[in-house]
Amino acid sequence: MYLAPSDFIEGIACEQLGLEKNQIIRSGYPRNIYQKNYEAVETFDHSIYHHPSLPEDVRFATYIPTYRNNQKGDLFASAISDMEKLIKVCEENHICMIFKMHPLLEKELSFQQAKEAYRDCPWVCFWDNSNDFYEVLDQMDLCIFDYSSMFTDFIAAGCKHYLRYAFDFTGDDLDFPLDYEQATLGRKCTTFDELLLALSNYEEDELNKDIQHISSLYWEHSTSNSMDKIADAVIAFQPVKQELPTLHSFDIFDTLISRKVLAPEGIFYRVQERMRERA
Repeated sequence: MYLAPSDFIEGIACEQLGLEKNQIIRSGYPRNIYQKNYEAVETFDHSIYHHPSLPEDVRFATYIPTYRNNQKGDLFASAISDMEKLIKVCEENHICMIFKMHPLLEKELSFQQAKEAYRDCPWVCFWDNSNDFYEVLDQMDLCIFDYSSMFTDFIAAGCKHYLRYAFDFTGDDLDFPLDYEQATLGRKCTTFDELLLALSNYEEDELNKDIQHISSLYWEHSTSNSMDKIADAVIAFQPVKQELPTLHSFDIFDTLISRKVLAPEGIFYRVQERMRERA
């Protein structure tokens, strides 16, 4: 079975994976809806990214770059060319910048050097990927991304502001399966200086229509009862009897098991209850 949060995603999945309509579960992703629809989970101290010296009106921005297939040099050094300038702009505008690096990027030398040099600076935070970022995602005011699919998770969490930081690509030169302009949103910054300028006035950008469009594009099937829909669909599903290849992953249960935020034992208990009800 395949979990599709929208008709758009379902269409791509059916075309590329050869799926039939009865194999589709139309629902939101558990990792995106759990925190706001159930008792919020805290698997780590959420205060670690909130420096005690930050003002009460601080806003949290997150930079979430993804890796490049043909990357030359450290991406972090190319993207954030002057930390002192960035910190100055963040302090002037009461913004705490969180660097949430892709796991393949967090070991870059330039990132590690910046993490060590500015570990005590209240205006920047270098996220530890051993902590589940999805537990605090709904507290982010601004998402700065390139073409990381994680920006759609910010949409699901209700983030209102977005900047596209395209310092090393145009959009036409990407190994990206969608039209970049149509499938993403936010003011486009092509240089570091443009990014700094945008940080001082990003709230002026009117993105409500774009957010509605992207939310529908990716999350139209995401509702407060998505967890029940998933459980019911899995229990009711009758697979066609045929010789199947060896399966090495199963998207739904990989999500249920591997995400700390989901408290798997509780989820499986609910599935068992549903099965008993149907019996």
